[in-house]
Amino acid sequence: MQGVTGDIESAVRQVATDRGLVLAALRPEAALVDELGLRSLDLARIVAILQLRLGVDPFASLVPFTSVRTLGDLQRAFELGLSGAAPAAAADPGQDRARARLAARAAHG
Repeated sequence: MQGVTGDIESAVRQVATDRGLVLAALRPEAALVDELGLRSLDLARIVAILQLRLGVDPFASLVPFTSVRTLGDLQRAFELGLSGAAPAAAADPGQDRARARLAARAAHG
């Protein structure tokens, strides 16, 4: 295990062990909830562990937490946070305008 991948696998295994879950080999496409059997509280613990270990919170402004479904999603989120780069979708001015229109509609009922 190396780098972010190793930290993520370690955190996932730590939380799974605390819950009494036995995990096989972890793959990037493994679904955190449906396949690995983790709960939302487990995911929150994993994220907290990783934030402390890696010193970054990618969910503060870079990545919506609800977009994380797999181990690979979690890895990409923290790699993005460590790089300090904005995700491509957020950098798209067309999407920003679309979000602004939706927010305006929601505000006006």
